[in-house]
Amino acid sequence: MSVPTSFGNSRLPDMPSGLSSRSPPRTEDPQQCGSPTDQFSTYPLHNWSYKQHQALSALPPTAIPPLSYYYRPHRLEDVAPRDTILLIIALFFDFVYPLTPCVHKPSFMADVHSRREERDPLFFALVMSTVASTLVQVPRSYLPMERHAVRKLAQTCHEASRHITVASYDPPTSMHVVIRYFDCVYHFCEGHDATQHAAFGEAAHIAVTLRMHEESSYEGLDLIECEVRRRTFWLLFGADKSMSILLGRPICLRDEDTTCNFPRELDDEYITPSAYLPQPHGKTALVSGLNYISRIFALLGEILVRIRVDKRSPPQGQFLTARLEEVQALHSRIVAALAHAPELLRLKQAHSQSHLPPEYGGARFRQAAFTEVKDFFDNPNASRANALNPFLVMQANLYVTQQLVRFVIEQYRDELITSLQGSVDERRVAEDREAVASDLLNILHRFVGAGTHPLLCAASLQLSRIAPAASLFSRLPRTGLHW
Repeated sequence: MSVPTSFGNSRLPDMPSGLSSRSPPRTEDPQQCGSPTDQFSTYPLHNWSYKQHQALSALPPTAIPPLSYYYRPHRLEDVAPRDTILLIIALFFDFVYPLTPCVHKPSFMADVHSRREERDPLFFALVMSTVASTLVQVPRSYLPMERHAVRKLAQTCHEASRHITVASYDPPTSMHVVIRYFDCVYHFCEGHDATQHAAFGEAAHIAVTLRMHEESSYEGLDLIECEVRRRTFWLLFGADKSMSILLGRPICLRDEDTTCNFPRELDDEYITPSAYLPQPHGKTALVSGLNYISRIFALLGEILVRIRVDKRSPPQGQFLTARLEEVQALHSRIVAALAHAPELLRLKQAHSQSHLPPEYGGARFRQAAFTEVKDFFDNPNASRANALNPFLVMQANLYVTQQLVRFVIEQYRDELITSLQGSVDERRVAEDREAVASDLLNILHRFVGAGTHPLLCAASLQLSRIAPAASLFSRLPRTGLHW
């Protein structure tokens, strides 16, 4: 029986004879490469034209290898000890995969153990991008490496993947989309904003080229490929809405263009190339978290479209009243979005809002929460009692995103009321804002206290838009490594 694969086979292009056995010409002494900090200046390329002109001006034309040079089999050991790579992959599945389940674990691990990367360059690139994106998300206390070594390995893995994938766009595959999605995460955590958006743009447009947004395109594909594509598409769909609201960018993947079904709520071991096996009764599938947060992002997409249409052509009279009714309906839907979520994804209410302690939400409370977060990332002995509980991670992700969308809807609802009535109840507005901020702090304080960290990378960006919480989260690192 053939070994299952997590993605369709990639192809090797015809390569010039001799390229696979030779190295690019060496052009400079390693000691002339600049200071240790220069090696991390790849993005952006500081003063690139000046530095590179000096190095390249004396080189013969043959010094630049063709794009196909790197598109050949590689060994993981060429980058780092195999045991180190396997440890990082294990950390990916423990901490990152619950929120980004865009590979099929059983077939992915079968491919790693069978050394598929030594036969398939694109799979090597997938492993490299997986490792790079994991290194910049997992707190350094989980890695037996120095900060400098972790950052250098992440950059090396990303560049190894990029060298290969830049020469392999045709024909496009779902593996290309996943690789670019992981690259987007890597660049976000490294602070390479423009490069992050370029990587996302590639991922989204390759997905559209594959028609991953159309359910009809899935006909005839094996079931593992179908689920990988659906999961990846909905991850891109959510990221698209996040960037749109947080950065004021146009929506790329619109709800009205999407007919793709949500992923099957099955764990990976119950998905085979030819059959869906029954999920055991009472066992909640990990992918259910992705499905519920995708519904929340779909609501965010609906309110964003209305906001931008109204900005171009403000509604008046009966059209304004109708729009207010639509927005109030969206508010009801976002408040109830998680009412029917599985038990493991539902937040347990520790206490009602009226019984919060007096210091709740104040400066001392925020400082204590921040101290817990920082301790989690920096202190190897910090409490991590629930860090391996993926459902707690997904709970935090779901409820923070729900509050963000609730905030956006309430803010626009109040703008419409002001347009319709000439004023708005300022006291009610203040109470609504405080309720959102208090709920957010309550959620995150509980999860940080439980040692549930992977949310923080995304939460620090999302919450920067909600003023009462910003004093806490503006100081959080983008990445768990906290450099």
